[in-house]
Amino acid sequence: MEHQGGDGIVRDSVFGSAYSETRSFFGGIYGLEPWINEQYEHPDHFAKLVEALERRNERMLPLILASPAEFVGGGSLNGDISPAWWEKWILPFYEKYIPQLHAKGKIWALHAHASNLKAFAKLVPRTGVDVLEAFTPPPVGDLSLAEARAAWGPETVIWVNFPETIFYRGAEETRRYTSELLRSDPPGGALVIGFTEMGQSGVHDDESERIFTAGIRAIMEAIEEHGNYPITA
Repeated sequence: MEHQGGDGIVRDSVFGSAYSETRSFFGGIYGLEPWINEQYEHPDHFAKLVEALERRNERMLPLILASPAEFVGGGSLNGDISPAWWEKWILPFYEKYIPQLHAKGKIWALHAHASNLKAFAKLVPRTGVDVLEAFTPPPVGDLSLAEARAAWGPETVIWVNFPETIFYRGAEETRRYTSELLRSDPPGGALVIGFTEMGQSGVHDDESERIFTAGIRAIMEAIEEHGNYPITA
């Protein structure tokens, strides 16, 4: 990371909880129904799959700890299972591995793009992760940046996924929204604004390109005007 200077960061994606990783065998994000059905129809077989993936994680851990990668991440908080289920099946992964990663100086990022993140807000600090990326504030998500900061503390880096729907309200509204977003999280030392989900996927014709170009410029103008550290409320 130190060699990149202000040009960017290098992030390595590694492993996630064994329970979450089972989804890849059932179609990933597109296979929610067969994944759920398998757990209820063949619980013994599913449990063996979880155990096998956990053994794989345990074999991978020494390689990650010995690697030169400083900024690593894995797992996600999708919001498509209940908080109680997430606490039971996924939280133990972080409680087991994050202390070992921290002992080697690793920075861990959790991809938390759930639009219903408010229901999981109290669970996040228990993971011990350093960075919450893909955090999407209202009007898409249901948890504001100020609420997230209050729940997760001043040291947790919140990497915002800027909700591109704001672009369709016009450049002036995008500037205002960005300015308010910045001012809602003083002093700003643990805040990143970016695009982690759709990005420019919504650009499909000249008009949408114009809207997105104006929106991105408006974000940069607001950051230039209000993003100097320390940010004041």
